[in-house]
Amino acid sequence: MFKEIFDKSPTGIFCYDKKGNLIDVNYTALKITGITSLDDFKKINLFDSHDIALRKDELIKTGLVKFQSSLNYENIRNDGSYASVNSGTAFIDWTISKADFGFLVQIRDVTEHTEIEKELKKSAEEIKRNNKVLNGIIKIFQAGLRVKSKKELAQMSLKIIEEIMGSSSGFICEITPKKLLNTIATSFSGACERKTPEGKQLVMETDLPIKGIRWSVINEARPLIFNDINKHPKWIEPPEDHVKIKSFMGVPLMYSGEVFGEIGLVHTDGDFSQDDLEIVELISTVVMEALMSYKSRNQLTEYKIKSEELVRKFKDSEESFRALAENSPDLITRIDTDFKYIFINFKILELQGNYPDFYMGKTFEETGTPMRYAEMWRSKYQKLLDTGELQKFEYSSITNDGFRYFETTAVPEYNSKGEIESILSISRDITERKNSERQLKEIITELQRSNKELQSFAYITSHDLQEPLRTIASYAQLIERRYKGKLDDDADEFIEYMVDGAKRMKSMIQGLLDYSRVGTKGNEFKEFNAQEALDYALSNLESSIAENNAEITSDPILPVIFADEDQIARVFQNLIGNALKFCKDGIMPEIHVSARKKDKEYVFSVSDNGIGMEEQYSDHIFEVFKRLHSIDEYQGAGIGLAIVKRIVDRHGGRVWVESELGKGSTFYFTIPVRNKALLRIINKIK
Repeated sequence: MFKEIFDKSPTGIFCYDKKGNLIDVNYTALKITGITSLDDFKKINLFDSHDIALRKDELIKTGLVKFQSSLNYENIRNDGSYASVNSGTAFIDWTISKADFGFLVQIRDVTEHTEIEKELKKSAEEIKRNNKVLNGIIKIFQAGLRVKSKKELAQMSLKIIEEIMGSSSGFICEITPKKLLNTIATSFSGACERKTPEGKQLVMETDLPIKGIRWSVINEARPLIFNDINKHPKWIEPPEDHVKIKSFMGVPLMYSGEVFGEIGLVHTDGDFSQDDLEIVELISTVVMEALMSYKSRNQLTEYKIKSEELVRKFKDSEESFRALAENSPDLITRIDTDFKYIFINFKILELQGNYPDFYMGKTFEETGTPMRYAEMWRSKYQKLLDTGELQKFEYSSITNDGFRYFETTAVPEYNSKGEIESILSISRDITERKNSERQLKEIITELQRSNKELQSFAYITSHDLQEPLRTIASYAQLIERRYKGKLDDDADEFIEYMVDGAKRMKSMIQGLLDYSRVGTKGNEFKEFNAQEALDYALSNLESSIAENNAEITSDPILPVIFADEDQIARVFQNLIGNALKFCKDGIMPEIHVSARKKDKEYVFSVSDNGIGMEEQYSDHIFEVFKRLHSIDEYQGAGIGLAIVKRIVDRHGGRVWVESELGKGSTFYFTIPVRNKALLRIINKIK
């Protein structure tokens, strides 16, 4: 009976004598271990197992031990004595007890159960983390509604983020109007501590330049993870007494496509994952919404306080207000929340021929106001009552002086309970301004038409000039081939002048054609990396660079811009070509291309170590056919820099040069930063 139970048991069973030598083993044990040879098993003593040897004293003392261990089938070989036919890793439950014959060992394969437990544990951890994220989002939203300062909101948000991420330390910073960084929240767990020379703790840092790794996050407006921060090219090594940082995560704080700041987290020993990044990205949008909500709430509170103060001052000096209003050149009115006049100054008499008393206590319609004006005013004033926001609008009207334009500004007036009790509006006559705007539009239209005609004229003239020039050049070259050396030296010189003049005229006409085509033959603007345009320009200048043995370098990262890629490549080509042309004799040309973001534009520069120029010529060189050197000294049509200026003008940028004679030059040009949302609209329209 025992033998039958032993052989058919679903539990693996080993029988060992008191010395730990194997007596017998059942089929289930062989199946679990994947070992088919009983002789192999007999070579292994019970206490050869590391897990069992650790528990030998406990087994002898209590007569029973239980534990779980993993079984790696690939490593189930001992001194070459046996090998498993299975593969992978199994999880085994062991029960070892004393018996009359020695020891009874029972094993159960709980791999599947263990894997399920692992998955359940992983799912539970994910649910727990998601709940923490959700609770954190709710807390941040709630904080945005009750905090008393922006820094308090940022500090609470950072604490919540660090609790979720398990980060060592972190910070939240904002971009100031001067494009510097202000830290509005920070935490110290040893990783980000700063001290003054006197040893005092610095909690908040202000007016920091945007550089290093922060520059990468903010300038490129994208989240970044660096799990080996010391290898990052923009990582700035901290002071010696600073705790070493291993990993960094930076996420830009964005609102409506614009970067307002950054959330930064660090680990001193751990790493950040893509899941971590996605969570912080999600939370960053909530933090930004909360900050904007606080800002709006704070502005509204300030506005209400100021409005209430203004109303109080008006009410305290009603006579002064009326005296001011009656002598104002503008139409000033005050209406109640039922849209009935409670004040109107004497300007109405000049405009409509009615005394102010005629309007008192009446609605717009009751004073005979045309329906379209009454409906417009009701709509604007109702919006003011609903939102408490200032309303500004324009309208036209027939007055005693004829057809006039007016600009109206309406503001709410509050009572002591903070409720709107009336609306004060000031209407200013802007007829002259409107007439000036209309005239300006007409002038702009005429200038655009004139400019188009000039471009057309330049193109047609240049194109038509080429035909007779080709004839002149052909015959001049024919005379040179046929008669050079057969006449006197003067004749040869005259022929050379004629051929050279024809070539230069052709070059100038081609340059004029290129110049006229900048505004008419340009490509559609698109987003691209400025490095691509620079690479294209350098490929076109490859032979000239090699001929001059020049060294051309550029910043590691050039910005993504919205422009005409071919024309920007032409700008690079002309500026670098210019630097190669005007290099110093016997000195290797060194040219560097750089770019930086300043306010709402990218500033590009091309610097060289060439011959330079005097400051007085810095404006003239961008004019068509303007030269500082004779054609014998330096070849060229004198139109390359003019084309550069025309291209940059087309992009809404600026171009200038800083130079010193004998010390090289730096040419600058700017390309405006375009709003991404606006770019999508522009491309859609196109």
